[in-house]
Amino acid sequence: MSPQDGTLGLSGKPDPKRLEHNNVIYILDSQMKIPDPQSSPRRVKLTLEYDGTDFKGWQVQSRELGVEDPGETARTVQGVVERALFRVSGKPVRIAGASRTDAGVHARGQVASFLLPAEFELDNQQLCMALNSHLDKDVTAVRSELAPLEFHAMRDAAGKIYTYSIFHRRIRSALLRRDHWHVRFALDAEKMREGARHLVGTQDFTSFATKLKETQAKRVEDGKTELETVREVRRVEIRTDPKMPERIVIEVEGSGFLYQMIRTIAGTLVDVGRGFRPPEWVAEVLAAKDRRKAGPTAPPHGLCLERVLY
Repeated sequence: MSPQDGTLGLSGKPDPKRLEHNNVIYILDSQMKIPDPQSSPRRVKLTLEYDGTDFKGWQVQSRELGVEDPGETARTVQGVVERALFRVSGKPVRIAGASRTDAGVHARGQVASFLLPAEFELDNQQLCMALNSHLDKDVTAVRSELAPLEFHAMRDAAGKIYTYSIFHRRIRSALLRRDHWHVRFALDAEKMREGARHLVGTQDFTSFATKLKETQAKRVEDGKTELETVREVRRVEIRTDPKMPERIVIEVEGSGFLYQMIRTIAGTLVDVGRGFRPPEWVAEVLAAKDRRKAGPTAPPHGLCLERVLY
C-alpha cells in the first residue's frame, strides 16, 4: 500500500487522511505533505538515548497500533521512533537498530538506520529537533548523520560497548532503582577484576548465553546456520565510584554478544565479588560450555548500551 492510499473511514469509504502500513493505522495531519515515493531516498544514521524502564524492548512486537490506539499492545522503542518519523516525514519509515535491547534495558548510544525521501528538507539538526518534539520524554534523538546508502546499523557494527551498574548495600537506593541492580551483599571489586580477566579474548561463550538451545533450534527450523558462539571480548573493566563506594560499574567491549551474555557475565562476577566463588571459577565456567555452570542472569535494568562501534 502506497502512502497515497486511504483506509476506510467510519463511513465505509476511503479516507485519504487515514493510512495503514504494516498493520499500523496513522492519522495524517491535514497540512502534512506526503513525499513522492518515486524520489531517490537518503540514508540516515540516528543515535538514540532511552530509559528502557517502560518499554517492552527495542523490537516492534507482532502488532503495534498508531496514534489512534497507542495502548492496545506492547510499547517498544522501535515503534515509538517509527511513529515519530511518520509524523515528521509524512511517510511510513521502517528503522533498523544496531542492538535489539530487551525490556527494561537502557541505551545512551543506540544507533538506528533508515531511508528518507530525497525531497525531505530538514537538515540533520532539524531532524533531531523535529523528532524530539514528537517523542516521549523517555527516548531522545541525540544525533542525526547522513550515511552511505548501503549503511545498515546492525550489519555494519564492528563492536558494542555495554555497562552494567550495581548498587551493593543492605538498604536499597530510591534514586538508583531504575538503572542499578540492588545487591544486598558487600562486593569485593578487586576479586571481580581478577575474575573478569578470564573473559577477555576470543572464546566460546556458550556458558554465558541464555536460551541458546531454543535459538539454535529456531534457526535450523528457519533454514539458517547455527549461531556462532565464539565471540571476541576486547576488555572488561570493573569501575568503582570514590564518591559512592557502594556503586560498581562493569564495562564490557566486544565484537558482538550472545543473548543476555552481558547480564550473565554480571551475575557471575557478582558471585565472585560476594565471595561465593573464587575468581578462577570464571575460567572453569567458560571451559564447561554449559549455561548451568555460570552465575545468575542479572536483571535487565542495570544494563545500558553505551556505544556502537563502526
